[in-house]
Amino acid sequence: MPARQSHIHHALPYVFAVILAIAAGPADAATNTRTAAASLTATPATLTAALAALQPGQTLVLEGRFSETLIRDRDFGGVTIDARRAEFAGGLLLRNVQNISFVGGTYGSRIAPMRGNNTVEILNGAHISFAHATIVGDNDGKGVGVMVRQSRNVTVRDTVLEGHRAGLTSISSTDSLFTRNQFLNLSSDGINLSDSHRILATHNLCQGFTPSAGAHPDCIQLWSLKDKPLQSDIYLLNNTAYGATQGFASFDPSTASGIRFTFAGNYMETSYPQGVACYGCFDSRFLNNTLIATPGARWRTSMNIVGGAGNEIAGNLLYDWRTGAPAWASSLQRQFSDLVPSIAGVGSIHDDRSYGASITGDSIAAVPEPATWAQMISGMMLIGIVRRGRQSMILQAS
Repeated sequence: MPARQSHIHHALPYVFAVILAIAAGPADAATNTRTAAASLTATPATLTAALAALQPGQTLVLEGRFSETLIRDRDFGGVTIDARRAEFAGGLLLRNVQNISFVGGTYGSRIAPMRGNNTVEILNGAHISFAHATIVGDNDGKGVGVMVRQSRNVTVRDTVLEGHRAGLTSISSTDSLFTRNQFLNLSSDGINLSDSHRILATHNLCQGFTPSAGAHPDCIQLWSLKDKPLQSDIYLLNNTAYGATQGFASFDPSTASGIRFTFAGNYMETSYPQGVACYGCFDSRFLNNTLIATPGARWRTSMNIVGGAGNEIAGNLLYDWRTGAPAWASSLQRQFSDLVPSIAGVGSIHDDRSYGASITGDSIAAVPEPATWAQMISGMMLIGIVRRGRQSMILQAS
């Protein structure tokens, strides 16, 4: 067995679930502080008046089942919406909204189709965050869980997104953080990044995809737009993909795909051909990724860095298990990257900006016992960290 391996992959989905459960309850300490300062309560009948009265630093606690909800043209100045006892069955639309954080809540419906295509939609927003939420579709193979357009400093973290065509899409947006989310039961892609810059997508899980006819699903897919600047400064770190999906890919719209990308520490056991791919990428890094073609897969999972220039490729492991996993497969340990992004100020200023395997600092300090467990789980997941290598190589093993 190659010496550069490191992972507990069979336990990883359960680790994600435990981390989300710990982080979800009670709310983060920052949220607790704001709640203690001042809070209001609203039901569907009183929501409009409560939002109008909400002041910076306050928390609005929502209770009940809300139909399609539109919030628009407001800089809230830093407020929290505690939606843990709320259901936005008709979805939530934010138009030209700034400085608001949502904690908890269920968005969408598993049994009723949405009137629009997107369960949560953010247009022309800034410093908006969703944490510990459940964002669902009705499994009709359509729509997006969270659509972010022409926005900046958006955070989506510690959230479950399931039952859509795509989990999260960022278009023409910047300085955003998507971390520790679970993308489940989708018919196409986990995360789509298009015409976006300065993005961190870390420690996300893609699993249980059921591709629709003609789809080429990707856990995380990137593409630049023709006649727009190339996407830049995007980090895909320590994400995980299982099953009927491709891994992590950036495609070339005409002559180039992106600049200063980093794909590091990502892990995939998949049945589709593209594991890590970048077509026409420049000054980018592809480090310590693990690609496995699962038993019975039609295609071999591959690494394709095509065209471009100035790229670094190092420490990647490729395994072809299509004819059966080897005896040592259960003891395979994954590689994690401890690479520190060179971009700062990413994500909402009003929410936790950590991008590791679990939230940091005082985020869960209000609950001592779960915090201790979170540290233990984080420690387990960080065992076997592999620092980036300098020698360019791709290692293949059967």
